[in-house]
Amino acid sequence: DYSVLNAENRDFSLGWKNTFPAPYWLYQSSQRVQNAFKYSPPGSLNSLPYLAAYGNYLGGGYVYQMNTNTSTGVSQMLLDLKSDLRTLQLTDWIDRMTRALFVEFTVYNTNLNVFTYCTIVFEYLPTGNVLVSHEFDPISLYADESSLYILLDVLFLLVTVFLAVKELRKMVQKRLKYLLEVWSYVNCLLIMFSTLTFILYLCRLYEKFDLLDKIKLSRQSSSVVVNFQTMNYLNSTMLILLSFCCFLATLKMFKILSFSRTVSLLLRVFYRSFRELTAFLIVFCFLLYAFVNLMYLMLIERDNQFQTMARAVMTSLLIMIGKFNATTFEQSALNAAIFIAFNTSVVFVLLNLFISILAENFSRTRHEYKQETRNADSIVVQYLRSRLITPIVYYISRVRGENKQQSVEKGKYTDTFATFKTRSVKLAHYL
Repeated sequence: DYSVLNAENRDFSLGWKNTFPAPYWLYQSSQRVQNAFKYSPPGSLNSLPYLAAYGNYLGGGYVYQMNTNTSTGVSQMLLDLKSDLRTLQLTDWIDRMTRALFVEFTVYNTNLNVFTYCTIVFEYLPTGNVLVSHEFDPISLYADESSLYILLDVLFLLVTVFLAVKELRKMVQKRLKYLLEVWSYVNCLLIMFSTLTFILYLCRLYEKFDLLDKIKLSRQSSSVVVNFQTMNYLNSTMLILLSFCCFLATLKMFKILSFSRTVSLLLRVFYRSFRELTAFLIVFCFLLYAFVNLMYLMLIERDNQFQTMARAVMTSLLIMIGKFNATTFEQSALNAAIFIAFNTSVVFVLLNLFISILAENFSRTRHEYKQETRNADSIVVQYLRSRLITPIVYYISRVRGENKQQSVEKGKYTDTFATFKTRSVKLAHYL
């Protein structure tokens, strides 16, 4: 079968001949048809490896390039295309040795100012079937590069540099203790993905200007190859990295909101049940993998949901939440028995075990958290008393003492206890 190791890379003449036969009418065909039997390396096509539905393919191959020169008129261009395709059919350009046919073209929407890179792949399987897959990816080359977007890009770079410097300082200060913190790994991954995103942004900017130059040249000469595959890969990769950056930045919100009692309690529950959840995850993965292999091997020829291992895993996960097509399991008693065994062992036993682990650790953590909260409240009260109430009382007593001293010095101060006896005698006389 085909693989990237045994791919053909030799040049041929018309009809896949190693030597040129006697001249005949086919040699009057266009140069585009003759070049279709000559191998083009990936560098000349500005292409990258492609991961299709069935196999993986290198960027090189045998290419027929359509005449895109509209100076002769659209009708003449379509006539040339029809003639070339007829010649390729007569010379068996697609034969039994062909493993994949790629149809690549790019369209432009003037209303949305967006290019669409279209790829249709026909894979010829060893069984004789043809597997068709397609991708339509929008690409914006004429995006609005206003000062606001530039400012946001610079701000993104500055925040990334600030986080990197901050984490380096923490790494130097804590050394090996830095590796024991969970949030340190989150910060490092966030910095790494952010840096890669900015690098891909610069590569995408360079590729954008290169494509714009090639588009201008292609209007003058049809031999210029304008391939949007690299730009499409950069866009897809950068979008994936940005998704991970948003995911990790959202996780950091738990650390920022750790002052909240609810969030702090939730984090403590996960920290406390980490070991138990790890052991549960190992058992769950082994059991799920066993059932996935069983259903994949038994239902691969009967149901499209189990055609590949990845689809089998996704279908098994959908069975756990009840979103699947049950007609396959109703066809035989053996399939129904597998379905019942899967639901009993995975859904009813393992998922309930998972819930019980979290519930038990939650109850224990909440009880401990209440005790700590009470102690913390008493500590806060003592802290406020020592820091606020005691200094205020001391200040008031000090002010009174100063007023008393000033009254004594001026001679206006009278001791009320000394005159108490005289005043009581006067009161008794009046009575």
